[in-house]
Formats: sequence, C-alpha cells, structure tokens
Amino acid sequence: MTTARVVLVTRPAPDGEAFARRIEERGHRALLEPLLDIRFVEDAGISLDGIDALAFTSANGVRALMHARADAPQKVGVVFCVGAATAAAARAAGFGSITAAGGDVASLAATIADAGPSIVLHVAGRERAGDLLGLLGGRGITVRRAVLYSAEARAAFSPATAEALAAGRIDDVAIFSPRTARQFVTLVWQAGLEKAVARLRLLALSARVAEAATLKFAAMRIAAAPDQDALLDLIDRA
Repeated sequence: MTTARVVLVTRPAPDGEAFARRIEERGHRALLEPLLDIRFVEDAGISLDGIDALAFTSANGVRALMHARADAPQKVGVVFCVGAATAAAARAAGFGSITAAGGDVASLAATIADAGPSIVLHVAGRERAGDLLGLLGGRGITVRRAVLYSAEARAAFSPATAEALAAGRIDDVAIFSPRTARQFVTLVWQAGLEKAVARLRLLALSARVAEAATLKFAAMRIAAAPDQDALLDLIDRA
C-alpha cells in the first residue's frame, strides 16, 4: 500500500489546482503554492487572417488566445499542441483538428514540420523555455509569434507554506518548468529555508527542471516522460 505523501504544488492556477486534485485522488495531500501568476495581455489586437494553423506550447497559450479572440476556433481549424494537457485545453476551448506532440518544444516542431502547414501562429508567453521559431527555421514554414500572456513571479512564499516547510510537514515538491525551479530556489534562499529543503524530495518534469533546481534535496526524481501522469507516478514510488 502506498504511503500518503504531502506534495507542494508550485504550478500556476488553474493547472496547479487540477494537478492537486489528481494528487489527492491518489490518496496523497496537495499543498498549493503557485510561484508564478499568469497575466493575459489586454487589447492584444491579434489578427488570424491567413493563418493555416496554431501552435500552443502551454495550456495558458490556449486560454490567452481565447481571452483575446473568443472566435479563434471558428477562424483557424488546425491546432498543434506541445502535449496532451495542452491538447485537452484546446479541445475544451472548442478547437477541432488537434495534434498533440510528445511534451516538449522539439517534438512539437517535428510534428509541425511533418504536417507542413504554410503559415503557423505560435501563441506564446513573454518568457519561453524553447525556441519554436528557431527549430522550424529553414523548413519552408512561416512561423509568426503572438505574445499574449506573461508569468509573473511571486515575491515570497505564503506564510502557510513557509511554516510547513520549516516544520518538515512537506514530503515532495513538484516542479514543472525551469523558470519555476529557479524561482523556488530564489524564495528558499530568501526565506532561509535551505536546511528545510534538504528534507524534501524534488519531483521534476524534466532534466532541465532538475538542473535549474540548484538546491540540496533529500532525493531528486525526474519524470520518465514530460507529462503529468509520469510526474504523478513518481509520487506513488516514494
């Protein structure tokens, strides 16, 4: 029988809330502490004329486009998504022809290149973990970028999380992106909690996330695939 764990979920809302629910469905406890807040660009004035396909590297990109252009599913029929969770967000938004890649920007670029659309609009945030435009350069595909949201770093841990970390009441921290990992490190040092973190197990979505989390943890585990299911499996294998 799996021992129940307390997992710190650092992902922004609403994805963090959804991931926390899945943790608790497995018999564990989730403590929500988003380290980044998603802000949509207002009055973006984005044009979808002449676009053959959309590319999303996160579910936040889907939400940001729907915020800017609620008619986007009727304007562009073909959508490429970085992974299954982003594809689910696109499906929920009403998009039709959706192709999900393998969970990272390199696989997304390969998927788009194989399909061969002429003009692709990449809906992105101000900070990006990968270079989709660069990866598709020279492949005969025109890629445009629309920056429709930003991820703003929080200035400190909430008092509840800082207290729980200091008291050793958290077993694992789940981190999905290199930027979130770097922000976690910053807030740990700022709060003087590096010794408390040495009791934690890091659950990283990818090797790049683990590399960015430059702290001493009790253990470090990297998901077998860059998706939520693989990260959830790590919790059960304590």
